[in-house]
Formats: sequence, C-alpha cells, structure tokens
Amino acid sequence: MPIFSDPAVAAENAARRATEKLNPEDINSDWLDANIDFVGIDNYMPLSDWRDGTQHLDYDAVNGPTDIHDTAYLTRNIRGGEDYEWFYASDADRAAQIRTPITDGLGKPWVFRAKDIWNWWSNAHHDRADGSESAGATAWVPQSKPIIFTELGCPAVDKGSNQPNVFVDPKSSESFLPYFSNGGRDDLIQRRFLEAHLNFWSDDANNPASPVYSGRMIDIASTRVWCWDARPFPAFPARSDVWGDAGNYTLGHWLNGRLGAVQLADLVAALCRDANFTAYDVSGLTGIVTGFAVTDTMSPRDAITPLSVAYHFDAVESEGVVKFRMRGQLAATPLTESDLALPDGDATFGFSLNRAQETDLPLASRIVYIDADDYRQSVTEARRLVAASDRVAQSTLPIVMDQAQASGIGARLLQDAWVQRETAQFALAPSWLSLDPADEVELTAGGRTRRLRLHEIDDAGARGIQAIATDPSIYEIFPGVARVPAAAKSASPGRALTVFLDLPLLRGDQNAWAPFAAAYADPWPGSVFILRSATESNYQLDTALTLAADIGETTTDLFSGPAWRWDDVNSLGVKLYSGTLASLDDLSVFAGGNVLAVENEDGGWEILQFAGATLTAPNSWMLSRLLRGQAGTEGAMRDPVPAGARIVVLNGALQQLSLAQDQYALSFHYLWGPKGKPISDSAYQGGELEFEGVGMRPFAPCQLNAVSSGSGGLLLSWIRRDRSPASDGWDQTEIPMSETLESYDVEILDGAGGAKRTFGGVTTASLVYSAAQIATDFSSGLPSPFRFRVYQLSSVIGRGVGKTGTFYFA
Repeated sequence: MPIFSDPAVAAENAARRATEKLNPEDINSDWLDANIDFVGIDNYMPLSDWRDGTQHLDYDAVNGPTDIHDTAYLTRNIRGGEDYEWFYASDADRAAQIRTPITDGLGKPWVFRAKDIWNWWSNAHHDRADGSESAGATAWVPQSKPIIFTELGCPAVDKGSNQPNVFVDPKSSESFLPYFSNGGRDDLIQRRFLEAHLNFWSDDANNPASPVYSGRMIDIASTRVWCWDARPFPAFPARSDVWGDAGNYTLGHWLNGRLGAVQLADLVAALCRDANFTAYDVSGLTGIVTGFAVTDTMSPRDAITPLSVAYHFDAVESEGVVKFRMRGQLAATPLTESDLALPDGDATFGFSLNRAQETDLPLASRIVYIDADDYRQSVTEARRLVAASDRVAQSTLPIVMDQAQASGIGARLLQDAWVQRETAQFALAPSWLSLDPADEVELTAGGRTRRLRLHEIDDAGARGIQAIATDPSIYEIFPGVARVPAAAKSASPGRALTVFLDLPLLRGDQNAWAPFAAAYADPWPGSVFILRSATESNYQLDTALTLAADIGETTTDLFSGPAWRWDDVNSLGVKLYSGTLASLDDLSVFAGGNVLAVENEDGGWEILQFAGATLTAPNSWMLSRLLRGQAGTEGAMRDPVPAGARIVVLNGALQQLSLAQDQYALSFHYLWGPKGKPISDSAYQGGELEFEGVGMRPFAPCQLNAVSSGSGGLLLSWIRRDRSPASDGWDQTEIPMSETLESYDVEILDGAGGAKRTFGGVTTASLVYSAAQIATDFSSGLPSPFRFRVYQLSSVIGRGVGKTGTFYFA
C-alpha cells in the first residue's frame, strides 16, 4: 500500500523514483490488474501512545481514558492518533511526546497517513516523482477493489497496542518490546485491540460501500487475525522440548489458549445475572480470567470475593446500583484540613491516624490457585526479606492462572497489607455527598499529604469517614516469577528404540552364547518386553528390560588405535539420547568404569573405555584417553567408523536374551514393545534375528613371531589369549582355558592375503614351517614381507578371531 507515515520517508522515495525515472503509471498500475482481486494490508498500526503514570498526553482524568485498556480510546485511534493526525520525527520526540502534524503541503495529508485507508481507497492516485503532484492519475480506479486485512494482531504484552508489529524472541536480532512496555504479559490489551478493530470495521458507518463492486471498503469477513496456530494448546507452548519457539508464546501474538479466556467484567456480570441481580455496573473492571470455579452453592457475593482479592477491586452500592471498581485509581480527590468537619458533640475530633504494629502484619502472602498448565492445585508465596512478624496470610483462589500471575497477585497483596497498616478517621460536611466508599482522596493534614481509600462512610449528620492508606503503584500489573513448565510427556508410551548387541563375555556370570539387548524410550514405559517365537505366532516372553539404557550416536569419525594401551591420539565425540557421562581416573577405568560399545558399519561392536569426558553441548561429550579393543574386540575397528554410529553405554540396563546354548545360531522371530500394550499395538516392532554367539568366539592370539629354525625353515610362534574375563588377571602364571582343548589353524599367506598353506589342528602355540614347505610354496624364495595368520579353534563354533603377523627379512 503506497502510504508513508513519515514525510521524510515519502520524500526519499519520491527522490528515488525521480532518479530512476520511473513511469508514474508503473507505481499503481498493478492494482488494476484483472488477476488481483483485493488490496492486502498487514494491519499492525498503533492504537495508543500510552506511558506509565498520569503525566502523558493520552491520559485524561476527567473524560478518559485513564487506562490503556479503554476500548473507546483504542477505537478512536483507528481513525486518529499516531500515523493519522501526527507522527514522531525522532526517538527524542517520541520520548518527549513532541508530535508533528502530518501534512503534505498540497492539501492532501492522507497521502502520508498510514491509517487513512478511506482517502487512499476513495481518491485517484497521482505520482510525485519530482516532489510535485503529476497532472495525470495512475491507473488506480477509486473504490474499485476491496481491502482485506491479511494480518491483524497485537502481542499479549504490556502496552502492546503502542507498537503491535513487534515481537519478543531472545534468539532474534529483531526482538523488541513495544514502546514504553515493562515487558509484562497482558492478554487483555491483545483482546481489546482486536475488539476495537473488529467492532469498528463491522459498523457500516466506518466502512463505506463501493459504487464499483458489490461490497464495502474493508472485507471484514475475510480478515485474518494473527495468529491462530495449528499446534494444539496446551501442548504448545508446554512442549518446549518439541517446539523451539515455545518460549515466545507468553508475550507473543498467539491466540491459542487466550480467546477461551473471559473478561473480568463479563464474568462478574454473569455471576450477578445467575442470581437474577441486575442492578450492577461492571464498566469499571478490567482484566482477563483464564478459568474460574464456583465450588459450592453460594451467594454471588461469596463467588465474587475471590475475584476481588485476585484482581483488586471493590463492590460499592451507589444510587441503588452496585458498582464494581478497580483499586489503584490514578486520580484522587484533594482534601485539606479546611474540608474536615467536627462531628456533633465532639469539639476535639478532627482527624486521627492509627498505625498497626509490625508484629500484626504478614511476613508472607501465600496464594493457593489452580495451575493453568495442568489444572492441579498449586501454591506460590511472596515474602518480605525483613520483618518482625512470622504471620503468613493465605488466600485460596478457585481461579485458573499461571505461576507468574499468581506470584504477582501474592506480591501485591503483601504490599497492600503493609500499606494499609495506616488507617484514618475524619469527618466531612454533607456537601461531600459525591464521595462513595472505594473512592480515593489525597488528604493534606498535620503538615503531611496522605493517599487514602475510603472504606466506610457514616452519614449521620457530618459524613464520618473511615479510610485506609493506599498507593496506586502497588496495583499495577507486573509479572511475578514464572515457572518453566516441565515438558509434557505423552501419557501413552510410543515405540522404544531397542538395540541388540552380540558381545563377548563381560563378566564371568554371563552366558557366553546369549546376545544382549538394550532399550530407550521417552517417556520410559516401565519395561520393554522382548518376545520370541520360532514362527510368526505364539510369541512368548523372552526378556524384560526394566531400565532405560544410555543409547546415543557418535558425532565424529573414529579411526583405529592401539589395543591394550592408552590411545591418546584419537578422541571420540558422542551424543546420548539420555543419561550422562563423566571423567574417571585411570585406576577407576582399569577397574571397569566408563565402558562403551561402538557399532561399525558391518554390525560388529568395539568395546572401548575412556578416562576423559568433556561436555561440549547439551547431552554431548568429547571422549579422550581411550582404551581400545577391549574384551577381544580390536577386530571391530575400522578406518574410520563414520560419525552417526550407534553407541551403547554398557551398564546394568542391558539384559541377555534367554537363548539356550543350542539355539544361539538359530533364526527366531522377535517382537518388542512397551509393557502394558498388546502385541497388535503400533508401539510394537519386530523382526527375524539371528546371532553368532560372539561370547563363545576365541580371541585372536597375540605377539606373533617368526624366526629361523636353524635348518632353513621358520619357527612360528604366538601367545594364547582367552575369552574368559578371569584371564585378565596379571598375577597368573597361566591364564584359564575356556576351550575343550588348545588347538589352532595357521595360514601361510601369499602377497594378496590368500592362504598358500594351512596347518590345521596345531595343538601348541608354535610350529616349524620347514625349508621344503617354503620351497614348495614360494619357488623364488621366502618373500619379504612374510605374513602368516593364526586362529584359535573352538569345538563349538570353529575358528575364532584371526591375527596376522608381518615380518621383513634382509
């Protein structure tokens, strides 16, 4: 829409158009395009210029407004106020409220009025490329197309109507509070802003009809209010673990969870009408109530009392009508000693002031309320830092609110109790009949001015007044301490991430042939059941995983490293879906701490340990000082195991499947899912799995050697290793033998790594590779390098992990 609120901006654009020699017809010709049905406006125009206190131009103690939430005030500024009658030429002018009238020098100020939709729509448009108005009009036909507010909204923040287009997002460089806002949440100003616009434009007197098309200037039925989010309330914003912008909701433009709230005036009126009481006036009430419970059969007065406590208003009978009035009136009636009267029969009484003892005042104010997040009863407390009292004032409010609102109410009640410690008694002449209870006065007497709220009035002769001290500032709405809600979790558990690990023996009490299983789910269902069947039916429970495992993935590549000694070259980045990691000293690592399994692309697992764990990001660590290839898994190293590989922390959460030894290599059908769900539920997953009995696989021998046998042959030797965890002891002269007998296969390798010759069933940890055998295998003589490979044999699964030795001869 070619309207500029700032004449300086308009002049700059006119100069640019003149420099670029734009055709005036080009500026607005697109509006007449047959493919364009309407003119769209994102309407975030300001409806107020409000400041705190009474010393600003918009405040009017006599005729109003006295509050930014005054709907009539906001409505007047749709066709008035900033960007219609005047603008601020600078930030300094805004701070001082120096308003510059909008004019163009040619008698058409509407050209520069951002709010003057009427004249823009109703008049021909003339370009001003050289600063003066061109004689010919653009192609725009006045009143030819409707205008639609493609966005209309206001943030739910203090003084949001001062600058409705801004939003608060700590992650954004464009995060701003509206002009002069204190940053507190204010759902009511959002509601009043929208009411002002929607009611104003729905009135035909404000929305002229077009003689060109059948309709009015503003197509109010097509207005798009910003914003109603498709994400369900209260999951949004409670699920901050799902949506990264959930924290912006509190002060944002969202209507979710707000349009269902009721205005305080409407609620009080409804409570009065329910009792067939009609002599009431709620026009003085402001506020939004998220929810309210009438907990028992009670009078309207009893039902309204908790609301009056929470929202700080009084009910006063005046001229036959019960008037509800907010406390904290900005204007007060001035009184002096000359206005005071002496009651009949008491020549000494004029004015008395009493001050309550500090021990009678509360140390804390406790609020019991209904939490808006989960509708549970909650408690918040405001407390003075220093006081001679230990009393706690408690208010039970059947009102739905969040903790910030409740703690703010508690703080105001506490301050109110301390301000009201001063009470006054005086009398006024009957001529002051206009004063009612709940009115506020400023009484100057005894050399001091006091702000007082009238509490009781006795009209027997002179008007006997009982009043209490007050301070309007304590009734200003300010945010209390908000509680960050715990991320709501689904009550129904979903699919569990379940990992099956075919691992070597980790402890002596484990079954060597049985694989391990680990599972993680959020929320954890209590147990994850693993069921097994030889067919695709008649599943039986195999294993129950009762603890959530610490499962994650690598965030960096992992290259091969030295086995059986510290790897201080490689480090490994990891991220856990749950759980935590910490550094340990060397002895604790040697004792079995910080054990991790890393899966390579072939499905094999390297077991490693780590001494250093440095937190690098939420749930992410960099692991250093590694012990690689533990429990005989050095063969699972790769160059590299790429980032994104599965990792599992080896702890008590892992359970072995209940396979018998003769079943370890058989294929079975498995199902796994959360406890309490039938196997037909979508939370269950399944597959056909077959394992290799890694725990029964002999380790690779170590320290391979090849030396001359003295007769032209080679003496090949190695040292046996054993898969039993008991073989780790350093004080043993001979490690245990887990196999039925000691037996090896030895392969002599050719240059391509294939087997030239195999020695099977070698029963000792050495053999002689004779000169004749060498001559047969290598006609050109013993190659350099020379390689041979050794496998220890198992009577159950055959060859274990092989070890290759490479030797160079001069």
